Amino acid sequence: MHRTPFTTRSQVRRGRRGRRGAMLIEMMVAGILLTTVVILVGPLLLHSSQVRRCAAQRQLATQFAANCLERLVAGESQQLAEANVRQGWDTQKWLPEMTLEIEIRDEGARRRATVTVNWIDTGRGTARPVMLVGWLAANQEDSQ
Repeated sequence: MHRTPFTTRSQVRRGRRGRRGAMLIEMMVAGILLTTVVILVGPLLLHSSQVRRCAAQRQLATQFAANCLERLVAGESQQLAEANVRQGWDTQKWLPEMTLEIEIRDEGARRRATVTVNWIDTGRGTARPVMLVGWLAANQEDSQ
């Protein structure tokens, strides 16, 4: 016959009492793992923030150039188109040191308009400019 060992209540209590909380080594391992994750994920979050800011600046610069080109196509002068595009925007806040360049060249019966937006990217220096090209109708004075 096979006998099972008999355990007393005091033995059961001692077994439970010895395993009451987390051990120091378990806490240290968890701390090291958490620190490693924070060290690895932190730079990724910072980089994604910079990429998002650059994309927002580029989108805004494209919008400025497109609005200016639309105004030129509608018949506004260069100075008036540039003034109307800048109106209502704090360009220094969104696109630091933004410059808006408009170049119009006569090419036969039509005119070619090139709108270029430059700005300074705070993280990397000078950002790659946004350039849009469109065709304008011939001058009214030329056709009369």
